[in-house]
Amino acid sequence: MISSLVVVVWLLAPPAGATRASVSLPKLCAEASAVVVAEVTTLEGRWRAGEPGGIETVVSVAVTEAVRGAPPASLSFVVPGGSFGGVTETVSEAPRFRTDARYLLLLAAEGSAWRLLGGVDGMALVPWGEGERDRAVARLGGCHA
Repeated sequence: MISSLVVVVWLLAPPAGATRASVSLPKLCAEASAVVVAEVTTLEGRWRAGEPGGIETVVSVAVTEAVRGAPPASLSFVVPGGSFGGVTETVSEAPRFRTDARYLLLLAAEGSAWRLLGGVDGMALVPWGEGERDRAVARLGGCHA
């Protein structure tokens, strides 16, 4: 029992000293089919199908502005981790979202589905203050063109 628990923990957690490689903004921009400012409307945890299993969260957003591309007015994408059925799974390097918060997102269209690019590198919280949206978009450099 203990040995199987150790294997599960090892599979879910990176080895000690391992770090996630950051993805460059120009690479993410080149891959993005849409760059949006969007407000999170719902977060829905569910069991992830297949191996290795675990929990994932469906993040649904209302697109308030298409900075680049032509996304629908609302869309959803999946991130690892979350809460479901009284169980919470935290994935240390996965992006975390809050409902009623606004984000700048770099997204890739995959058929009718959407995928957040680069994990935490493909999203940024956009505070509600005046001018905050402009500052967030300016940090993208030429990504919004």
